[in-house]
Amino acid sequence: SNFNLAARYNGNSGKNTTSRSVSVLPVKYELRPPSASTPSSSSPSSSSGGADSREVQLKEEEHFAIGLQLLQNDIVALCIKAGVPVDMLWPAEAMLLNLHSLKLYCSSEK
Repeated sequence: SNFNLAARYNGNSGKNTTSRSVSVLPVKYELRPPSASTPSSSSPSSSSGGADSREVQLKEEEHFAIGLQLLQNDIVALCIKAGVPVDMLWPAEAMLLNLHSLKLYCSSEK
């Protein structure tokens, strides 16, 4: 699914009393499924112990990357299901900003 999200820049530092304008730039974002491909070394290691540990490390990195992508997509999906306007969302990589947008939206709905 494609979502048109807006990348926003907010120049306020929280303590500023003057308001700055918020620039909204259209950004096309696509939820992506986790990829099973990982970078593999082109030259095999000479010792089997080193190759095994490198294989384990690559597998762990792959699992982490897949988990991270799933978490990013889940947060965006949660925000959309909760009704957060798409223009309040950031790209999926900005998980904390999206969670903050969800919090602001939910507290404004009370």
